[in-house]
Amino acid sequence: MSHDYYPGFPVGRVAFSGDPAARRFAFETDEFLRGSRPSPVALIEVPAAIWSSPGTMTDMNGAAANTYVDVFGGAGAEGAWQLIDFGDVEAVAADILWNKAAGVGQHDLRAVSADNESFVLFELTDLVTGRNVIEPIEVAEWAVNGQHRLKLQARSTTALDDPVLQSAVIRVR
Repeated sequence: MSHDYYPGFPVGRVAFSGDPAARRFAFETDEFLRGSRPSPVALIEVPAAIWSSPGTMTDMNGAAANTYVDVFGGAGAEGAWQLIDFGDVEAVAADILWNKAAGVGQHDLRAVSADNESFVLFELTDLVTGRNVIEPIEVAEWAVNGQHRLKLQARSTTALDDPVLQSAVIRVR
């Protein structure tokens, strides 16, 4: 069988490497299929939760200064939680697009369990207008190998700020 479908490009398949539960993948070239060693294993991050609708927090949704409040508050919103399966997840990362909207206070954001707000997955402090990033960090102990409903909360040192969460993506690997 010929493997000359795309000259100059390796031909192969994506396959689990080692323990499939480790979510590690290797690209097996046809050299591997002939018996040589596989290429190095690369960890892949995949989106686990995406908030793509802007969340405007008028007067910080009524919260006092320095008090965390749901970004997506209001009747029936329940924080717009999303279910994440942390089974076999080693790390989490996040990308947050934030707009301080002329706010003067320091803005902080965190992802918490929708069932117990004392369980914090991560916290970003002193957000700036634009992209804010959390590089991969170890999964919080309370979340390991479970399914959890997560929501986003924010606070400001100035209660009258009106920031806007443009979007947020939590990635796992």
